[in-house]
Amino acid sequence: MIMNSNSDILMQLRRRAQESPHRRVLDNPHLLGEVQHPSCGDKLLFQAYCTEERLTTIAFQISGCVLSQAAAALLAEHMEGKSFREARTYTIAQLQELIGLELGPTRAQCVTLAYTALQSMLQKVQVQDASC
Repeated sequence: MIMNSNSDILMQLRRRAQESPHRRVLDNPHLLGEVQHPSCGDKLLFQAYCTEERLTTIAFQISGCVLSQAAAALLAEHMEGKSFREARTYTIAQLQELIGLELGPTRAQCVTLAYTALQSMLQKVQVQDASC
């Protein structure tokens, strides 16, 4: 098995973030989840269309580092089509595994931004009586 170097993985993540079809704006989204990292200023907005039980379309807008952009792209790709239950039980560890890098505490916060935005968006569904 051939192991990729961290620089190869970062290059792949950069390309994936830049080319993500989820990096766009939705017209009149049903759900929004917006967060800003207090230290570095990275900013992420998730938008979604949904049915009563499922996230059908997810888009994002982001200003941030490669890791935060890649995490947003991967999470949007992975969550689209998932039920609210599946999305709520998804863990930060699963997202970090998708990234494919060992992350120290500072860089892990870049990945956490996407997870926090998703959870913020899903909280709005709970407020709306578990339907979209």
